[in-house]
Amino acid sequence: LGVWGGFAAPAWMYFLARGDWHPWLLLLGMPLTLTLIAAQLAWGFSTFAVDERRGRRTLVRWLGWPTAGWLHQALLASAFALLLFDAVLLRLPQRLLWPLFLTVPLAVYQALHLRNILAGMKPVWPLVRAAGLSIPLLLGYLLTVSLLLH
Repeated sequence: LGVWGGFAAPAWMYFLARGDWHPWLLLLGMPLTLTLIAAQLAWGFSTFAVDERRGRRTLVRWLGWPTAGWLHQALLASAFALLLFDAVLLRLPQRLLWPLFLTVPLAVYQALHLRNILAGMKPVWPLVRAAGLSIPLLLGYLLTVSLLLH
């Protein structure tokens, strides 16, 4: 789901519209893919107990609770590190990338909240799910608007 929504679907739509592949597709699609996989993990944390009882095969059950938590944090950090890499080292236009960094506070909130849950604090699952879904959705929206305006 993360790879399809974050990279394959936008690349395929661009190819259908233009007839070729843009070199920035991978650079801008990879952070979106990483945040979508992190959102899938965040959603999986909230349904972990039910999935465990019913024997569902989910990513969080397959990885285990602590490993999935570590992977979630690493995916979010990697997504924004890639955006910073795109901005600084590859010199993609700043007017294109700066709106994407508006989602950093939400990602930090989710990472801290999930860290507290993994440490044993009582979870607020609606907030975890909302933050998990809003990060890739906002990132995709802001990327689309940036590309359309510039």
